Amino acid sequence: MRSPTHNLKPSSKHLQIINAAITSYYENDIWAVLDFPLLNEKEKEKWIETPRVINFGYIQNYAIKNEIKYYFYYKLLNGDLTVTTVWRNYCSVLKCLGNFLKSHFPAMESITELPLEEFLTRFRTYLLVIGKPVTKKRYLNPSNSRWQSYGTSENARLTAFRSIYSFFAEMYDEVPEFEKDRWDIRKLNIDFNITSGLHYLDFTSIPVTFRELCKKYIYERVFLKEAVKPITAVHYLIHLRLFFGFIKQKHSDWTDLMNLSRSDIIEFIKYIRIMPMGGNSAKAGQKPSEYYVYRTLINLEVFLQYIQFFEYEEAPLKNAELLILPEDRSKQKKRKADDLKYIPDYVWEQVVENINFLPSDMVPVFLLMEATGFRICDVLQIKLDCLLEQDDGFWIKGLQRKVKKIDHKVPVSKEIADIVKAQIQFIRNSLSPLENPNNYLFPVLRGKKKGIPPLNSTVIRRLNDMAFKCNIKDSNGELFWFTNHAFRHRYGVTLVNNGMNIVHIQKLMAHACPEITLLYAELLDQTLRKEWEMAWTNKGLRFNPNGVMQPTEKEQHANDIGLELRWIRHNMDSIRLEHGFCIKLPNQHCDFLETTLDPPCIKNKCRSFHVDTTFLAYYQEQINKMEDDINIYKETGRLRSIEIITPKLERYKQIVQEIQMNNGVMGMPKEKRENLQREM
Repeated sequence: MRSPTHNLKPSSKHLQIINAAITSYYENDIWAVLDFPLLNEKEKEKWIETPRVINFGYIQNYAIKNEIKYYFYYKLLNGDLTVTTVWRNYCSVLKCLGNFLKSHFPAMESITELPLEEFLTRFRTYLLVIGKPVTKKRYLNPSNSRWQSYGTSENARLTAFRSIYSFFAEMYDEVPEFEKDRWDIRKLNIDFNITSGLHYLDFTSIPVTFRELCKKYIYERVFLKEAVKPITAVHYLIHLRLFFGFIKQKHSDWTDLMNLSRSDIIEFIKYIRIMPMGGNSAKAGQKPSEYYVYRTLINLEVFLQYIQFFEYEEAPLKNAELLILPEDRSKQKKRKADDLKYIPDYVWEQVVENINFLPSDMVPVFLLMEATGFRICDVLQIKLDCLLEQDDGFWIKGLQRKVKKIDHKVPVSKEIADIVKAQIQFIRNSLSPLENPNNYLFPVLRGKKKGIPPLNSTVIRRLNDMAFKCNIKDSNGELFWFTNHAFRHRYGVTLVNNGMNIVHIQKLMAHACPEITLLYAELLDQTLRKEWEMAWTNKGLRFNPNGVMQPTEKEQHANDIGLELRWIRHNMDSIRLEHGFCIKLPNQHCDFLETTLDPPCIKNKCRSFHVDTTFLAYYQEQINKMEDDINIYKETGRLRSIEIITPKLERYKQIVQEIQMNNGVMGMPKEKRENLQREM
């Protein structure tokens, strides 16, 4: 694999592209703004009194001068830079950069001839020598009345050079993306959440010895099997970087993990707890939280299980389940309904009252988030054809990326439909199909992000700016701080409070796991629960053999007819999964989620997991697939894979046998189905 970009120079093809563009107006060393070919008459009026020029003559090296001219040509042509930005901000930058290149690199053939960081280090030193700043203060103005400094960032001269260098490094580097140490997800032909702002899978922080192993693992899980989303892989790399950094420190001579032992894992757990958290979030650099430790061990366990199952040469000889034990992971605090951050009616009414203070392009975004319950990334990437008009009313359809559900649809009111229609017309009038090739409903209309949706963080920041300015408070009088998911939680709570069946809510919200759906039920008005309890009092009525109604004890009645009341109560809360029913009550936490590659309910013999005859075809299909895989493993000599898959095959066969023997009653007997009193 290649090391990061170094000594990267333009090919003859690249030089032809640059020279073909730098003609006519762009061939001049002086670019006058009033003569700029893309400037219309209305825009020229703004510059008549202050006619600016940008001077490329400061850069005496002909090759680099043409590169930089091409950079501005390309960026202006594609709307990545505005006329105002170029002619007002880059004059002094070019002068300073030109003098630096003249004194330090007069014979350089390309701006990418040196590694970026080496170039920046020398440029930074040069700026300090001539008395120019290398940093600038960063300011926050939440109230539009008083600017507050909250740190520093790179000076504009360094930032400008970094952008120019990165542009050509990307242009000149024709090595296949998967052979690089930093993958640009946008180039890899896979659906990903472009509104997250995370566009790279960076392996440069993984020790070189183990870098290829990590690349292979991420490539297979994300791109080959599509079992993990790119955004999840970004977090995987944070934890794998920590693990392999530890291994490199303790076993500097290791080239694989074959000798990984239980004692190594114990020491790694201690190591996690003393190392600051990684990543790019606001918590980066802070003391590790229990959840951070938990996620690190979960992701490491899945990694070790995977490379063992698929018989990687570097895999540990000792079974992963014996390396990382359940007790290594601190039990996570059970999530309660009170933990759900949703927007109550009291707050939403204030939002509606102050909606004119929101940027006009954000208003339809927030209204659609509130009306559909879609995740913010799915709303921002919704398409122009999202609105459906059917006999029963209007519906919004869109992709639910987290659960890979295409054309998921929810009903909306006519008022919301009218807003969507207006937005559709507005975008079609504002952008041509070429400017909005993906047919987004909420694309950015200008600038370098033209035609793609805004970032999640940008959207929610604008709402919180409005909340600050308009003093939006919660019921306790505290300033309300909005989060991306608060709209989705509001949708779920509203459905529950209006009496919708919990199973229907799960379907409407495209929940893959029932636990979150059940949390909404906990927020339901207590009067509903009381009414249900009243319907299940001990006293009741029944018909006797002569057809006469008589009083009876409900429990006795149930026993007489073989009815399991607790099972009925459980079943009211049961959620149908792909492989069976989960009947955990809302106040019970699932301890097995995300702990294994197999369905955790089966592997851990969860008592709240049940199947009936409707799942028979699923299990038979899985059995057939596993038997086919075993035959392939036998032919290729993959004995370890056979050893790992055989227990799962036997478990599935046992489930099928129990279903068939019980004639469609739940696959587990009554004593296993009964809920213990201590769990209530």
